[in-house]
Amino acid sequence: MRVLITLDFPPEHGGIQTYLAGIVRHAFGADDRVLAGSAVPHPNSRMDAGAVVEYHAGPFARVNKKWSLVPLVFRLMRLKSEIPDAAVECGNIYAAIAPWLLRMPYAVYTYGTELLAMRKRGARAAVLRLVLRTARRRYALGGHTRRILNEVGISLPAEIVPPRIGPPPSDAVERRTYAAGEARILCVGRLVPHKGHAVLIKAVRLLPPGLAWRLTIVGDGPERARLQALAGDGGHAARIAIKAGLTDAQLSSEYEQATMLAHPSLELEAGTEGFGIVLLEAMAHGVPIVASRAGGIAEVVADCGVLTPPGDPAALAKAIAALARDAIRQKELAHRAFFRLNERYVWK
Repeated sequence: MRVLITLDFPPEHGGIQTYLAGIVRHAFGADDRVLAGSAVPHPNSRMDAGAVVEYHAGPFARVNKKWSLVPLVFRLMRLKSEIPDAAVECGNIYAAIAPWLLRMPYAVYTYGTELLAMRKRGARAAVLRLVLRTARRRYALGGHTRRILNEVGISLPAEIVPPRIGPPPSDAVERRTYAAGEARILCVGRLVPHKGHAVLIKAVRLLPPGLAWRLTIVGDGPERARLQALAGDGGHAARIAIKAGLTDAQLSSEYEQATMLAHPSLELEAGTEGFGIVLLEAMAHGVPIVASRAGGIAEVVADCGVLTPPGDPAALAKAIAALARDAIRQKELAHRAFFRLNERYVWK
């Protein structure tokens, strides 16, 4: 039996949830199990590949999802005799506390933002370092995450396991129309400060008056009210939409309507972009990318997108306007990105 213990898993939405669900679908089988901590109860289910998914909310989980670690520890304790050595994988460092307490061998996935707490002194940082150092294996999304591990004192080996998605339609780029003159900008991500949505809203206000544009931000989070207020300033409210709770089909429709994806992430003490799985979604839909050179984004996009300095609305506006006016460049970038996606980031 192979076991994944995690605090992030569908039906919750997010990059980590998508990442871990992909691993379970493609690497787990009918005899394997996912123990998922949740803020609210969910019925147990089976993934497409057959792995059983158990949801454990526990006391106070609505207040803080980390409280779901309590029932996860007890559930893992009951399963301990059935689990072969070195068969427990942990969806993040906090989930790894459960097998660490039970003295079970485990591997742990790392991303970026959750590691930043270890830059500070204190008991929490000390425990997290111990949990990481005790792990039999450490997985990192990419080189950026591995560098953070080294920065916080974890110089042990970490294997890079990047996110992957299912194979996209082979004609995803060819069936699209790339035209100059309009910027239908899509931005997808949780509404938190390090995603840079405020920078993007400031950037679109700087776009040339003659350029037709609209911006759709898909996501939810603690920054929503502030971003809605910011979108309403300057007389552009009708051109900026913030949408939450979209289904997969609705999100796919947004990609199909977009002429470019903007991913303006920042490097902040409270958050970093370890990878940016939405970049893969844009690549799969043939949508050209304008992104900031922050975190692990440049590793993913490389030479198949337009990169700008993080936190610079003027540079971002200039890049959006230039790409919107150049249909040949749009298609060239989409082709390069589609090739890179299929070469590196697709489940085989």
